[in-house]
Amino acid sequence: MNLMIIDDEPLVRQGLQSLIDWNSYGFTVLTEAGNGEEGLEKVLRLSPDIVLLDIRMPGLSGVELMRRAREEGFRGRFILLTGYADFEYAREGIKYGATDYLLKPVDEEELLQAVLKAEQSLLLENVMEIYGDQTLSQLRASLLEGLLLGRLPVAGTRLGLGAEGQPFKLVLIACAKEKIPQVCAALRESLGNACLHCALERRVAAVLQGRSAIAAHERVARVVAARDPEALLFLSPATEQAALLPSLYAQCAELADDSWFFRRPGALEFDCRELQAYGPEEPPGEEALVQGLQARLDGLDAEGLAEELQALEKKLRSRCLGRDDARNLLMALHRRLDRHLRDCFPEGAGLSRQGLQAIGLAESLADAVASLQEELARSLDFIRSGSGADIRQRLLQYIDNNFHKSLRLKDLAVVLGYDSAYLGKLLKAETGLSFNAYLEKVRLQHARRFLLEGLSVGEVAQRCGFGSVEYFSNKFRRAEGCSPSRYRQEAEKG
Repeated sequence: MNLMIIDDEPLVRQGLQSLIDWNSYGFTVLTEAGNGEEGLEKVLRLSPDIVLLDIRMPGLSGVELMRRAREEGFRGRFILLTGYADFEYAREGIKYGATDYLLKPVDEEELLQAVLKAEQSLLLENVMEIYGDQTLSQLRASLLEGLLLGRLPVAGTRLGLGAEGQPFKLVLIACAKEKIPQVCAALRESLGNACLHCALERRVAAVLQGRSAIAAHERVARVVAARDPEALLFLSPATEQAALLPSLYAQCAELADDSWFFRRPGALEFDCRELQAYGPEEPPGEEALVQGLQARLDGLDAEGLAEELQALEKKLRSRCLGRDDARNLLMALHRRLDRHLRDCFPEGAGLSRQGLQAIGLAESLADAVASLQEELARSLDFIRSGSGADIRQRLLQYIDNNFHKSLRLKDLAVVLGYDSAYLGKLLKAETGLSFNAYLEKVRLQHARRFLLEGLSVGEVAQRCGFGSVEYFSNKFRRAEGCSPSRYRQEAEKG
Protein backbone atom coordinates (compact mmCIF):
# COMPACT_ATOMS: atom_id res chain seq x y z
CA MET A 1 0.00 0.00 0.00
CA ASN A 2 1.04 3.59 -0.64
CA LEU A 3 1.52 6.31 1.98
CA MET A 4 1.52 10.08 1.50
CA ILE A 5 2.77 12.63 4.06
CA ILE A 6 1.40 16.19 4.13
CA ASP A 7 2.91 18.58 6.68
CA ASP A 8 4.26 22.12 6.46
CA GLU A 9 7.34 21.28 8.57
CA PRO A 10 10.15 19.56 6.57
CA LEU A 11 11.66 18.00 9.70
CA VAL A 12 8.32 16.41 10.55
CA ARG A 13 7.97 14.99 7.04
CA GLN A 14 11.50 13.63 7.17
CA GLY A 15 10.95 12.17 10.62
CA LEU A 16 7.74 10.40 9.64
CA GLN A 17 9.53 8.74 6.73
CA SER A 18 12.51 7.52 8.80
CA LEU A 19 10.72 6.71 12.06
CA ILE A 20 9.53 3.31 10.73
CA ASP A 21 10.91 0.91 8.14
CA TRP A 22 7.77 1.16 6.03
CA ASN A 23 8.91 -1.30 3.37
CA SER A 24 9.20 -4.11 5.90
CA TYR A 25 5.47 -3.71 6.63
CA GLY A 26 4.49 -3.64 2.98
CA PHE A 27 4.11 0.16 2.61
CA THR A 28 5.70 2.57 0.17
CA VAL A 29 5.99 6.31 0.85
CA LEU A 30 4.61 7.51 -2.46
CA THR A 31 5.15 11.26 -2.07
CA GLU A 32 4.98 14.18 0.33
CA ALA A 33 3.63 17.76 0.28
CA GLY A 34 4.42 20.90 2.29
CA ASN A 35 1.00 22.62 2.25
CA GLY A 36 -2.70 21.95 1.79
CA GLU A 37 -3.04 23.08 -1.83
CA GLU A 38 -0.10 20.97 -3.02
CA GLY A 39 -1.31 18.07 -0.88
CA LEU A 40 -4.86 18.16 -2.31
CA GLU A 41 -3.56 18.20 -5.88
CA LYS A 42 -1.36 15.13 -5.23
CA VAL A 43 -4.07 13.28 -3.33
CA LEU A 44 -6.49 13.64 -6.24
CA ARG A 45 -3.86 12.88 -8.87
CA LEU A 46 -2.00 9.97 -7.21
CA SER A 47 -4.80 8.52 -5.05
CA PRO A 48 -2.62 7.21 -2.18
CA ASP A 49 -4.08 4.53 0.08
CA ILE A 50 -3.26 6.29 3.40
CA VAL A 51 -2.49 9.96 4.04
CA LEU A 52 -0.64 11.25 7.13
CA LEU A 53 -2.11 14.75 7.35
CA ASP A 54 -1.12 17.76 9.47
CA ILE A 55 -4.32 19.40 10.70
CA ARG A 56 -3.04 23.03 10.74
CA MET A 57 -1.16 24.35 7.72
CA PRO A 58 -0.96 27.76 6.06
CA GLY A 59 -3.71 28.22 3.47
CA LEU A 60 -5.76 25.06 3.12
CA SER A 61 -6.16 23.25 6.46
CA GLY A 62 -6.10 19.51 6.90
CA VAL A 63 -9.83 19.29 7.64
CA GLU A 64 -10.69 21.39 4.58
CA LEU A 65 -8.38 19.23 2.45
CA MET A 66 -10.26 16.15 3.64
CA ARG A 67 -13.65 17.68 2.88
CA ARG A 68 -12.71 18.66 -0.66
CA ALA A 69 -10.96 15.34 -1.35
CA ARG A 70 -14.07 13.46 -0.31
CA GLU A 71 -16.24 15.63 -2.52
CA GLU A 72 -13.99 14.65 -5.44
CA GLY A 73 -14.49 10.95 -4.67
CA PHE A 74 -11.21 10.14 -2.86
CA ARG A 75 -11.67 6.85 -0.90
CA GLY A 76 -8.33 6.52 0.87
CA ARG A 77 -7.76 6.79 4.62
CA PHE A 78 -6.61 9.88 6.55
CA ILE A 79 -4.65 9.89 9.81
CA LEU A 80 -4.54 13.34 11.39
CA LEU A 81 -1.46 14.77 13.11
CA THR A 82 -2.36 17.36 15.75
CA GLY A 83 -1.09 19.31 18.73
CA TYR A 84 -2.86 19.61 22.09
CA ALA A 85 -4.45 22.90 21.15
CA ASP A 86 -6.10 21.34 18.11
CA PHE A 87 -7.66 18.36 19.90
CA GLU A 88 -11.29 19.46 19.44
CA TYR A 89 -10.58 20.60 15.89
CA ALA A 90 -9.19 17.15 15.08
CA ARG A 91 -12.46 15.56 16.06
CA GLU A 92 -14.12 17.39 13.21
CA GLY A 93 -11.97 15.41 10.80
CA ILE A 94 -13.59 12.17 11.93
CA LYS A 95 -16.75 12.97 9.97
CA TYR A 96 -14.67 13.16 6.80
CA GLY A 97 -13.30 9.64 7.33
CA ALA A 98 -10.19 10.11 9.49
CA THR A 99 -9.45 6.71 11.03
CA ASP A 100 -7.27 8.14 13.81
CA TYR A 101 -5.56 11.28 15.10
CA LEU A 102 -2.14 11.38 16.75
CA LEU A 103 -0.61 13.99 19.04
CA LYS A 104 2.71 15.52 18.09
CA PRO A 105 5.46 14.54 18.63
CA VAL A 106 4.29 11.25 17.17
CA ASP A 107 5.10 8.02 19.03
CA GLU A 108 6.55 5.28 16.76
CA GLU A 109 4.33 2.45 18.03
CA GLU A 110 1.17 4.58 17.98
CA LEU A 111 1.92 5.64 14.41
CA LEU A 112 2.47 2.06 13.24
CA GLN A 113 -0.75 0.82 14.86
CA ALA A 114 -2.72 3.72 13.39
CA VAL A 115 -1.43 2.95 9.89
CA LEU A 116 -2.16 -0.76 10.26
CA LYS A 117 -5.65 0.07 11.50
CA ALA A 118 -6.23 2.32 8.47
CA GLU A 119 -4.93 -0.40 6.16
CA GLN A 120 -7.26 -2.96 7.68
CA SER A 121 -10.22 -0.60 7.33
CA LEU A 122 -9.45 -0.02 3.66
CA LEU A 123 -8.94 -3.72 2.96
CA LEU A 124 -12.13 -4.65 4.75
CA GLU A 125 -14.06 -2.14 2.68
CA ASN A 126 -12.63 -3.63 -0.52
CA VAL A 127 -13.39 -7.16 0.62
CA MET A 128 -16.95 -6.29 1.64
CA GLU A 129 -17.57 -4.90 -1.83
CA ILE A 130 -16.65 -8.28 -3.28
CA TYR A 131 -18.02 -10.64 -0.63
CA GLY A 132 -20.45 -8.47 1.32
CA ASP A 133 -23.49 -10.68 0.70
CA GLN A 134 -21.89 -13.67 2.45
CA THR A 135 -22.09 -14.82 6.05
CA LEU A 136 -19.12 -14.15 8.32
CA SER A 137 -17.77 -17.70 7.99
CA GLN A 138 -18.20 -17.57 4.21
CA LEU A 139 -16.48 -14.22 4.14
CA ARG A 140 -13.48 -15.55 6.08
CA ALA A 141 -13.25 -18.57 3.81
CA SER A 142 -13.51 -16.45 0.64
CA LEU A 143 -10.89 -14.08 1.97
CA LEU A 144 -8.46 -16.91 2.66
CA GLU A 145 -9.09 -18.43 -0.77
CA GLY A 146 -8.44 -15.09 -2.44
CA LEU A 147 -5.18 -14.67 -0.53
CA LEU A 148 -3.95 -18.19 -1.31
CA LEU A 149 -4.76 -17.94 -5.01
CA GLY A 150 -3.38 -14.43 -5.43
CA ARG A 151 -6.69 -12.67 -6.03
CA LEU A 152 -6.21 -10.32 -3.04
CA PRO A 153 -3.09 -8.38 -2.03
CA VAL A 154 -0.76 -10.07 0.41
CA ALA A 155 -1.41 -7.25 2.86
CA GLY A 156 -4.96 -8.61 3.14
CA THR A 157 -3.66 -11.47 5.30
CA ARG A 158 -3.90 -9.11 8.27
CA LEU A 159 -7.68 -9.24 7.99
CA GLY A 160 -7.72 -12.95 8.70
CA LEU A 161 -4.55 -13.68 10.65
CA GLY A 162 -5.16 -11.58 13.72
CA ALA A 163 -2.64 -9.31 15.41
CA GLU A 164 0.62 -8.42 13.71
CA GLY A 165 3.45 -10.75 14.76
CA GLN A 166 1.21 -13.68 15.74
CA PRO A 167 2.66 -16.97 14.44
CA PHE A 168 0.69 -19.22 12.12
CA LYS A 169 1.09 -22.53 10.28
CA LEU A 170 -0.56 -23.49 7.01
CA VAL A 171 -2.03 -26.99 6.74
CA LEU A 172 -3.22 -28.32 3.39
CA ILE A 173 -5.53 -31.31 3.79
CA ALA A 174 -5.90 -33.64 0.80
CA CYS A 175 -9.12 -35.61 1.20
CA ALA A 176 -12.03 -37.11 -0.71
CA LYS A 177 -14.23 -34.40 -2.26
CA GLU A 178 -17.38 -35.67 -0.58
CA LYS A 179 -15.64 -35.49 2.82
CA ILE A 180 -14.76 -31.78 2.60
CA PRO A 181 -17.87 -30.51 4.47
CA GLN A 182 -17.21 -32.95 7.31
CA VAL A 183 -13.53 -31.98 7.49
CA CYS A 184 -14.41 -28.27 7.62
CA ALA A 185 -16.96 -28.93 10.37
CA ALA A 186 -14.33 -30.87 12.33
CA LEU A 187 -11.90 -27.94 12.09
CA ARG A 188 -14.53 -25.50 13.39
CA GLU A 189 -15.41 -27.82 16.27
CA SER A 190 -11.79 -28.45 17.17
CA LEU A 191 -10.22 -24.97 16.97
CA GLY A 192 -13.01 -22.46 16.30
CA ASN A 193 -11.76 -19.03 15.22
CA ALA A 194 -8.14 -20.10 15.81
CA CYS A 195 -8.40 -21.99 12.52
CA LEU A 196 -9.17 -20.04 9.36
CA HIS A 197 -10.00 -22.47 6.56
CA CYS A 198 -11.47 -22.76 3.07
CA ALA A 199 -12.28 -25.52 0.58
CA LEU A 200 -10.24 -25.74 -2.63
CA GLU A 201 -11.41 -28.48 -5.01
CA ARG A 202 -10.42 -31.78 -3.31
CA ARG A 203 -8.48 -30.04 -0.54
CA VAL A 204 -9.01 -27.93 2.53
CA ALA A 205 -6.54 -25.16 3.34
CA ALA A 206 -6.36 -24.26 7.03
CA VAL A 207 -4.34 -21.61 8.83
CA LEU A 208 -3.62 -22.48 12.47
CA GLN A 209 -3.33 -19.13 14.27
CA GLY A 210 -1.37 -18.71 17.46
CA ARG A 211 1.02 -20.98 19.33
CA SER A 212 -1.68 -23.04 21.03
CA ALA A 213 -3.39 -23.79 17.69
CA ILE A 214 -0.06 -24.68 16.08
CA ALA A 215 0.71 -27.05 18.95
CA ALA A 216 -2.67 -28.74 18.35
CA HIS A 217 -1.87 -29.88 14.81
CA GLU A 218 -1.74 -33.54 15.90
CA ARG A 219 -5.24 -33.20 17.34
CA VAL A 220 -6.31 -31.68 14.01
CA ALA A 221 -4.85 -34.72 12.23
CA ARG A 222 -6.85 -37.06 14.44
CA VAL A 223 -10.19 -35.30 13.94
CA VAL A 224 -9.59 -35.12 10.19
CA ALA A 225 -8.68 -38.82 10.06
CA ALA A 226 -11.92 -39.62 11.91
CA ARG A 227 -13.84 -38.05 9.01
CA ASP A 228 -11.60 -39.36 6.22
CA PRO A 229 -9.05 -42.10 7.06
CA GLU A 230 -7.39 -41.58 3.66
CA ALA A 231 -6.71 -37.87 4.23
CA LEU A 232 -3.16 -36.50 4.19
CA LEU A 233 -1.97 -33.29 5.88
CA PHE A 234 0.88 -31.21 4.45
CA LEU A 235 2.25 -28.76 7.04
CA SER A 236 4.23 -25.61 6.35
CA PRO A 237 6.82 -24.32 8.84
CA ALA A 238 5.49 -21.91 11.46
CA THR A 239 6.07 -18.25 10.60
CA GLU A 240 5.04 -14.74 11.60
CA GLN A 241 5.44 -13.35 8.08
CA ALA A 242 2.01 -13.06 6.53
CA ALA A 243 3.54 -12.25 3.14
CA LEU A 244 4.80 -15.86 2.92
CA LEU A 245 1.29 -17.35 2.95
CA PRO A 246 0.81 -17.61 -0.86
CA SER A 247 4.23 -19.22 -1.37
CA LEU A 248 3.65 -21.64 1.52
CA TYR A 249 0.36 -22.66 -0.06
CA ALA A 250 2.05 -23.18 -3.44
CA GLN A 251 4.67 -25.39 -1.79
CA CYS A 252 2.09 -27.47 0.07
CA ALA A 253 -0.05 -27.78 -3.07
CA GLU A 254 2.92 -28.99 -5.12
CA LEU A 255 3.67 -31.70 -2.58
CA ALA A 256 -0.01 -32.67 -2.34
CA ASP A 257 -0.04 -33.04 -6.12
CA ASP A 258 2.87 -35.46 -5.74
CA SER A 259 1.49 -37.25 -2.67
CA TRP A 260 1.91 -40.60 -4.49
CA PHE A 261 5.61 -40.30 -3.76
CA PHE A 262 5.19 -39.61 -0.04
CA ARG A 263 2.29 -41.76 1.17
CA ARG A 264 3.30 -44.44 3.62
CA PRO A 265 1.23 -46.75 5.84
CA GLY A 266 -0.06 -45.07 9.00
CA ALA A 267 1.35 -41.62 8.19
CA LEU A 268 -1.08 -38.68 8.20
CA GLU A 269 1.15 -35.61 8.49
CA PHE A 270 4.00 -34.57 6.24
CA ASP A 271 6.32 -31.68 7.06
CA CYS A 272 7.03 -29.77 3.85
CA ARG A 273 10.57 -28.98 4.97
CA GLU A 274 11.34 -32.68 5.30
CA LEU A 275 9.84 -33.53 1.93
CA GLN A 276 11.68 -30.72 0.16
CA ALA A 277 14.95 -32.20 1.48
CA TYR A 278 14.68 -35.04 -1.07
CA GLY A 279 16.76 -34.29 -4.14
CA PRO A 280 17.78 -33.13 -6.52
CA GLU A 281 18.68 -36.57 -7.88
CA GLU A 282 19.62 -37.87 -11.30
CA PRO A 283 17.02 -40.28 -12.76
CA PRO A 284 18.08 -43.91 -12.10
CA GLY A 285 19.27 -45.98 -15.07
CA GLU A 286 17.24 -49.11 -15.77
CA GLU A 287 20.22 -51.21 -16.91
CA ALA A 288 22.28 -50.49 -13.79
CA LEU A 289 19.28 -51.25 -11.57
CA VAL A 290 18.61 -54.57 -13.30
CA GLN A 291 22.24 -55.66 -13.04
CA GLY A 292 22.43 -54.72 -9.37
CA LEU A 293 19.21 -56.53 -8.46
CA GLN A 294 20.16 -59.60 -10.50
CA ALA A 295 23.48 -59.79 -8.68
CA ARG A 296 21.68 -59.70 -5.32
CA LEU A 297 19.26 -62.42 -6.45
CA ASP A 298 21.99 -64.67 -7.80
CA GLY A 299 23.98 -64.22 -4.61
CA LEU A 300 20.93 -65.04 -2.45
CA ASP A 301 21.55 -61.69 -0.73
CA ALA A 302 18.18 -60.72 0.77
CA GLU A 303 19.66 -57.91 2.87
CA GLY A 304 21.48 -56.43 -0.10
CA LEU A 305 18.33 -56.71 -2.19
CA ALA A 306 16.36 -54.74 0.40
CA GLU A 307 19.09 -52.08 0.49
CA GLU A 308 19.03 -51.74 -3.31
CA LEU A 309 15.24 -51.22 -3.31
CA GLN A 310 15.38 -48.81 -0.35
CA ALA A 311 17.96 -46.69 -2.18
CA LEU A 312 15.79 -46.74 -5.29
CA GLU A 313 12.70 -45.63 -3.33
CA LYS A 314 14.64 -42.75 -1.78
CA LYS A 315 15.90 -41.64 -5.19
CA LEU A 316 12.42 -41.77 -6.71
CA ARG A 317 10.97 -39.84 -3.76
CA SER A 318 13.10 -36.89 -4.92
CA ARG A 319 10.68 -36.79 -7.90
CA CYS A 320 13.52 -37.07 -10.39
CA LEU A 321 10.92 -38.93 -12.46
CA GLY A 322 7.22 -38.18 -12.78
CA ARG A 323 4.72 -40.53 -11.15
CA ASP A 324 3.90 -42.41 -14.36
CA ASP A 325 7.57 -42.76 -15.31
CA ALA A 326 8.47 -43.98 -11.81
CA ARG A 327 5.66 -46.54 -11.88
CA ASN A 328 6.69 -47.70 -15.38
CA LEU A 329 10.31 -48.10 -14.24
CA LEU A 330 9.26 -50.39 -11.37
CA MET A 331 7.06 -52.43 -13.72
CA ALA A 332 9.96 -52.74 -16.19
CA LEU A 333 12.20 -54.03 -13.38
CA HIS A 334 9.53 -56.59 -12.49
CA ARG A 335 9.33 -57.86 -16.09
CA ARG A 336 13.07 -58.11 -16.62
CA LEU A 337 13.77 -59.80 -13.28
CA ASP A 338 10.91 -62.20 -14.02
CA ARG A 339 12.58 -63.23 -17.30
CA HIS A 340 15.93 -63.64 -15.55
CA LEU A 341 14.47 -65.87 -12.85
CA ARG A 342 12.50 -67.98 -15.33
CA ASP A 343 15.64 -68.52 -17.40
CA CYS A 344 17.46 -69.71 -14.28
CA PHE A 345 14.56 -71.61 -12.71
CA PRO A 346 12.13 -72.97 -15.27
CA GLU A 347 10.36 -74.83 -12.49
CA GLY A 348 8.77 -71.77 -10.93
CA ALA A 349 11.00 -69.02 -9.46
CA GLY A 350 9.55 -66.29 -11.70
CA LEU A 351 7.54 -63.28 -10.53
CA SER A 352 3.75 -63.28 -10.67
CA ARG A 353 1.41 -61.34 -12.93
CA GLN A 354 -0.53 -60.31 -9.82
CA GLY A 355 2.61 -58.66 -8.48
CA LEU A 356 3.01 -56.70 -11.71
CA GLN A 357 -0.60 -55.55 -11.47
CA ALA A 358 -0.10 -54.54 -7.84
CA ILE A 359 2.73 -52.21 -8.88
CA GLY A 360 0.61 -50.70 -11.63
CA LEU A 361 -2.31 -50.05 -9.26
CA ALA A 362 -0.28 -49.03 -6.21
CA GLU A 363 -1.61 -45.92 -4.43
CA SER A 364 1.88 -44.85 -3.38
CA LEU A 365 5.54 -45.27 -4.23
CA ALA A 366 6.05 -47.17 -0.96
CA ASP A 367 3.32 -49.65 -1.91
CA ALA A 368 4.76 -50.14 -5.40
CA VAL A 369 8.29 -50.81 -4.09
CA ALA A 370 6.90 -53.08 -1.37
CA SER A 371 5.05 -55.14 -4.01
CA LEU A 372 8.25 -55.62 -6.00
CA GLN A 373 10.21 -56.50 -2.86
CA GLU A 374 7.60 -59.06 -1.78
CA GLU A 375 7.80 -60.72 -5.18
CA LEU A 376 11.59 -60.92 -5.07
CA ALA A 377 11.56 -62.19 -1.48
CA ARG A 378 9.19 -64.99 -2.51
CA SER A 379 11.57 -65.96 -5.29
CA LEU A 380 14.51 -66.00 -2.90
CA ASP A 381 12.57 -68.28 -0.58
CA PHE A 382 11.97 -70.61 -3.51
CA ILE A 383 15.64 -70.64 -4.43
CA ARG A 384 16.74 -71.29 -0.85
CA SER A 385 14.30 -74.11 -0.28
CA GLY A 386 12.58 -76.76 -2.35
CA SER A 387 13.78 -76.77 -5.94
CA GLY A 388 16.45 -74.20 -5.14
CA ALA A 389 18.05 -76.47 -2.56
CA ASP A 390 17.69 -79.43 -4.91
CA ILE A 391 19.54 -77.57 -7.65
CA ARG A 392 22.49 -76.81 -5.39
CA GLN A 393 22.64 -80.37 -4.17
CA ARG A 394 22.34 -81.80 -7.66
CA LEU A 395 25.05 -79.45 -8.91
CA LEU A 396 27.53 -80.41 -6.18
CA GLN A 397 26.66 -84.10 -6.47
CA TYR A 398 27.11 -84.11 -10.23
CA ILE A 399 30.57 -82.55 -9.95
CA ASP A 400 31.56 -85.04 -7.24
CA ASN A 401 30.36 -87.99 -9.33
CA ASN A 402 31.91 -86.82 -12.60
CA PHE A 403 35.09 -85.02 -11.56
CA HIS A 404 37.18 -87.50 -13.60
CA LYS A 405 35.52 -86.38 -16.83
CA SER A 406 36.23 -83.34 -18.98
CA LEU A 407 33.58 -81.10 -17.40
CA ARG A 408 32.39 -77.71 -18.64
CA LEU A 409 29.77 -75.52 -16.99
CA LYS A 410 27.66 -75.37 -20.15
CA ASP A 411 27.53 -79.19 -20.16
CA LEU A 412 26.14 -79.13 -16.61
CA ALA A 413 23.54 -76.58 -17.71
CA VAL A 414 22.27 -79.01 -20.35
CA VAL A 415 22.19 -81.92 -17.92
CA LEU A 416 20.52 -79.98 -15.07
CA GLY A 417 18.27 -77.82 -17.24
CA TYR A 418 19.36 -74.43 -15.93
CA ASP A 419 21.19 -71.40 -17.26
CA SER A 420 24.98 -71.91 -17.13
CA ALA A 421 25.66 -68.37 -15.87
CA TYR A 422 23.17 -68.88 -13.08
CA LEU A 423 24.70 -72.24 -12.11
CA GLY A 424 28.11 -70.58 -11.90
CA LYS A 425 26.74 -67.84 -9.63
CA LEU A 426 24.88 -70.39 -7.52
CA LEU A 427 28.07 -72.45 -7.08
CA LYS A 428 30.02 -69.31 -6.14
CA ALA A 429 27.39 -68.36 -3.55
CA GLU A 430 27.45 -71.90 -2.10
CA THR A 431 31.22 -72.58 -2.07
CA GLY A 432 32.91 -69.22 -2.56
CA LEU A 433 34.72 -70.62 -5.62
CA SER A 434 34.30 -70.39 -9.36
CA PHE A 435 33.35 -73.55 -11.27
CA ASN A 436 36.93 -74.31 -12.41
CA ALA A 437 38.39 -73.61 -8.97
CA TYR A 438 35.83 -75.84 -7.27
CA LEU A 439 36.31 -78.65 -9.82
CA GLU A 440 40.07 -78.52 -9.21
CA LYS A 441 39.51 -78.63 -5.45
CA VAL A 442 37.32 -81.76 -5.76
CA ARG A 443 39.85 -83.45 -8.07
CA LEU A 444 42.72 -82.79 -5.65
CA GLN A 445 40.68 -84.14 -2.74
CA HIS A 446 40.20 -87.42 -4.61
CA ALA A 447 43.85 -87.39 -5.72
CA ARG A 448 45.05 -87.36 -2.12
CA ARG A 449 42.80 -90.35 -1.39
CA PHE A 450 44.07 -92.29 -4.40
CA LEU A 451 47.71 -91.58 -3.50
CA LEU A 452 47.19 -92.93 0.00
CA GLU A 453 45.53 -96.01 -1.49
CA GLY A 454 48.80 -96.79 -3.35
CA LEU A 455 47.95 -95.77 -6.87
CA SER A 456 50.78 -94.47 -9.01
CA VAL A 457 51.04 -90.79 -9.81
CA GLY A 458 50.13 -91.52 -13.44
CA GLU A 459 47.05 -93.52 -12.42
CA VAL A 460 45.93 -90.78 -10.05
CA ALA A 461 46.32 -88.12 -12.75
CA GLN A 462 44.23 -90.20 -15.15
CA ARG A 463 41.48 -91.09 -12.65
CA CYS A 464 41.12 -87.48 -11.45
CA GLY A 465 40.70 -86.00 -14.92
CA PHE A 466 44.00 -84.17 -15.21
CA GLY A 467 45.26 -84.00 -18.80
CA SER A 468 48.80 -85.12 -18.02
CA VAL A 469 51.06 -86.26 -15.16
CA GLU A 470 53.05 -83.04 -15.40
CA TYR A 471 49.92 -80.86 -15.19
CA PHE A 472 48.66 -82.87 -12.20
CA SER A 473 52.02 -82.64 -10.42
CA ASN A 474 52.19 -78.88 -10.85
CA LYS A 475 48.65 -78.41 -9.50
CA PHE A 476 49.30 -80.77 -6.57
CA ARG A 477 52.61 -79.11 -5.64
CA ARG A 478 50.95 -75.68 -5.69
CA ALA A 479 48.18 -76.88 -3.38
CA GLU A 480 50.18 -79.04 -0.96
CA GLY A 481 53.69 -77.56 -1.15
CA CYS A 482 55.26 -80.88 -2.21
CA SER A 483 55.13 -83.41 -5.07
CA PRO A 484 52.55 -86.21 -5.11
CA SER A 485 55.29 -88.80 -4.43
CA ARG A 486 56.68 -86.86 -1.48
CA TYR A 487 53.12 -86.44 -0.12
CA ARG A 488 52.64 -90.23 -0.15
CA GLN A 489 56.06 -90.84 1.47
CA GLU A 490 55.38 -88.38 4.27
CA ALA A 491 51.95 -89.93 4.88
CA GLU A 492 53.47 -93.45 5.09
CA LYS A 493 56.06 -92.27 7.61
CA GLY A 494 53.39 -90.69 9.76
